[in-house]
Amino acid sequence: NDAITYDTFKEWTKTCGVRQVQDKYEEMANQAKANKRSVPLEMKSQGYRDFHSFSKACPQFDTKCWPIELGELGSGCVLYFHFLAFLAAAMSLMFLVQIPAIVAYAADNNLCQWGSVTDWQQLYKLAGDGGNYTCDWSDAFIKPHYLTPGNIGPDQEDAKTWVTTIYTICLLVLA
Repeated sequence: NDAITYDTFKEWTKTCGVRQVQDKYEEMANQAKANKRSVPLEMKSQGYRDFHSFSKACPQFDTKCWPIELGELGSGCVLYFHFLAFLAAAMSLMFLVQIPAIVAYAADNNLCQWGSVTDWQQLYKLAGDGGNYTCDWSDAFIKPHYLTPGNIGPDQEDAKTWVTTIYTICLLVLA
């Protein structure tokens, strides 16, 4: 009779869910006080075997509930979910601020200018048309689609100084 079946597994899964116990427990404690008996005796008089069967009768928290509703689980739960929301908002803001820089990095393809002569021999191949060099990215460690500040090249133009301004804004917002 102690065999694990699908039904016992489903029942166990329901039992392990986080439940809203506080309101029903406070109501039962007030009834116990009015009837001049202890809370465990009041539970038994209302038909519950023990606290486990009482908590099983309480509703589970909704998956989409606001973090403040989890207050009966402790302030740490509420603070954790508020912190997650703050991080999501901060990362979204940082992404929006970085979009112009990402566009600037995608527009330039000057990574090949960072290499030394030895690197040139590895990254560049002589094109068949009169000595023009083309960049070969098959052996490169950093590819142009990584969208790094290095895409601008070592001789960064003054027109790209706004990228540095965007980084400064990000640092000020995060600080």
